[in-house]
Amino acid sequence: MDLDVENRQSLNIKHEYELINLFRDQNFEAARLPGAISRAPDLIAGDGETVFILRVKATGGERIELFKKHVWDLKRFSVKLKAKPLLALKYEGHSPWIFAHLSTLEDDGGRFAIGLEEAQLKGFKINELISNELQQRLV
Repeated sequence: MDLDVENRQSLNIKHEYELINLFRDQNFEAARLPGAISRAPDLIAGDGETVFILRVKATGGERIELFKKHVWDLKRFSVKLKAKPLLALKYEGHSPWIFAHLSTLEDDGGRFAIGLEEAQLKGFKINELISNELQQRLV
């Protein structure tokens, strides 16, 4: 069953606020960019030293696809803000949020994509993401 545009938008907003709370629980400040145009990220999160720029994607299936332009725009945006671009991936019913670097995406020709198994292997849960970031600061 396909969600109509209004219901899909409402679900996307719900997911973004869920992520904001996850980051805030890790002592990061986070905000969504409401009605973000495709060139802008969905979310921004930072703790004074690190800034993450995120594209948020969720699916009821086992594979998430992204328009290449959205990924390139995310990367461009992050470079200009000296931020770290990430994907926040939600596979409904399978796992908690998974955070993945853009390099984990596969080029399937027309779009970039990442399957659940690949995301679980190469991605991070929120606590791993933050822990890895803190470890890098100590190096």
